[in-house]
Amino acid sequence: MSLDGTRLLFEGFLQKRKDSIKLRWATYWFRLQNTTLFFYTKKNGSASHLRSYYYIYTVQSVREVQRADSSRFMFEIIMKNGKKKMLAAETAELRQQWVEQLWQSMHLSGCRISDVSPRQ
Repeated sequence: MSLDGTRLLFEGFLQKRKDSIKLRWATYWFRLQNTTLFFYTKKNGSASHLRSYYYIYTVQSVREVQRADSSRFMFEIIMKNGKKKMLAAETAELRQQWVEQLWQSMHLSGCRISDVSPRQ
């Protein structure tokens, strides 16, 4: 627990597929704190480097994505509004850790267990 009462669960670099141009990927520093996933343009970024964030209570599910034609270790966050956010970790192990941490955060935010799937 930090001085301001927030709890850091997990952080690290991930690639995020661009929302507007689906074939482009950008690398961001992601930080999962309590029930919010922040992403920054710089490692350990401050508020001025904040690119955006997702509230975990708006997440419907998280799942690993396996594609034979990809060298990326992808996982997908599906929002309750139907939007999908594709992310990729550097290794399969890191992908698994991110999915598990997001799953745990979804439980903190009060999601129903039936809405949550750590792996598919």
